[in-house]
Amino acid sequence: ARSRCARTLDEALRRQVVVTIEYRDGKNRKTSNRAIEPLAFARTNGHWYLLAWCQMRKDGRWFRLDRIIRARLTRRSITPRSIHEVFGEPPADAQPVKIDAAGR
Repeated sequence: ARSRCARTLDEALRRQVVVTIEYRDGKNRKTSNRAIEPLAFARTNGHWYLLAWCQMRKDGRWFRLDRIIRARLTRRSITPRSIHEVFGEPPADAQPVKIDAAGR
């Protein structure tokens, strides 16, 4: 089953709106609150990530889904951005994810 945060992020992608997240660092010591503009999901090295424009850093960031503690939709529209301009070309072995009607 997908987490509530993942469903909220998926909805933000569909609606093309800014989402606010509470994000835990990799050392599990501190959290930060950020407004982000979701661009895509990616999976690598056994983890799912949200690729997004971070308004705080003013740059593209990879947010590991299992480190997102809370996610809330806003009503603010995202600034249209090309994922290729923000993150560069994907690796040669990157493939799109196909999701069936049941959301798997």
